[in-house]
Amino acid sequence: MTFIQPLDPSIDGGVVKAPGTLGHGAARVSVAERDGHSYLDERYFTDPYRLFTPRVAVGEPVSVVLSTLSGGLVGGDRLSFSGHVKEGAAAQFVGQAAEKVYGSAGPTTDVAFRLSGDAGSWLEQVPQETILFDGARLDRRFDIDVDPDAQALIGDMVVLGRLAMGERFERGAFADTWTLNIGGALQWCDRTGFENLGIARAKQNAFGLDGAQAFATVLYVGKRAASVVDQIRAGDFEDRARAQSIRLGATCLGTYTLIRLMGPIPQQVRVLLGEIWKQLRSETGGYAPRLPTLWSI
Repeated sequence: MTFIQPLDPSIDGGVVKAPGTLGHGAARVSVAERDGHSYLDERYFTDPYRLFTPRVAVGEPVSVVLSTLSGGLVGGDRLSFSGHVKEGAAAQFVGQAAEKVYGSAGPTTDVAFRLSGDAGSWLEQVPQETILFDGARLDRRFDIDVDPDAQALIGDMVVLGRLAMGERFERGAFADTWTLNIGGALQWCDRTGFENLGIARAKQNAFGLDGAQAFATVLYVGKRAASVVDQIRAGDFEDRARAQSIRLGATCLGTYTLIRLMGPIPQQVRVLLGEIWKQLRSETGGYAPRLPTLWSI
C-alpha cells in the first residue's frame, strides 16, 4: 500500500461547508462492575451522536450502540468516540449500521476512536463496515490502551465504494492509524492509506489489496493470544477463504494477535468476518457465539 502523511483539512482546498452544518461531535461512555454485574457508569454525547443500551441476555457484556443521526459523514466532519471498560467489567460497543463516508469537495472527514480496558475487563468493539463513496476523504484513528490483565477483541471493515450501485472508490483519500498500548507501553502501531492515483496502485499491487474491494482487521489482546491463531488454522476458515478468493492471515505477536481479511466481494468478507468473530468471542471471552442483532440487519 502507499503510505501517506496525515491529512490536513486546512490545506485540502475545495468547498467548505457552511458554518453550523459541520458534524463536530463527541461521545464518551464507561462501563463499571459491581457485585459481579456490569453496568453503564457514564454516558455523554453531543450531536450528531446518540448512544443506546439495549437489553442483552444474561451473562452477556453490556451493549452500547453508537449511532450518528446525520445518516453519513461528509468532508469537514470531525467525530470522536471514547469507550472505557473499568476493572472487572465487560462491554460490547457496536455501530447501529454501516458508516457511510460521502464524497468530499476537498475537506477531510476525521474520526477518532479511543478504547481502553482496565484489569480483568472485557472490551469488545464489533466491526460494522465503513463504506467509502467515490471522492471520500477519511482520516481515521484507533487508539487502544489496555491493562496486561484485560482482554480486548476489536475489529473493523472497510468497503471501497457503493459496489451495489456500480460505484467504486477511485478518487479521494483514506488514511488509517492504529496504536496499541498494553500497560502504558506502545506494542503496535500501524498506519496505512492511499490517495487519488495511489488508490488504483494499492488495489492492484500484490503486496497491497491485490484486487480486493473490501478488507477487515481483527485485533485480539489478552492471555489467549496464541490460541487465536490455532483457532483460525484448525477450523475451516482458511478453506472457505480460499474458495472465495479471500486472503486471510493471522499472526500472534506475544500478548496480541492480528487477523487480516481482504477479498473482491464485500458480503463474502463480511460473512467470514462474522463467523470468525463469533468463534473468537466464545473461545476467548466465554460468551455466546453470536453477534448483536443490529449486525445482521
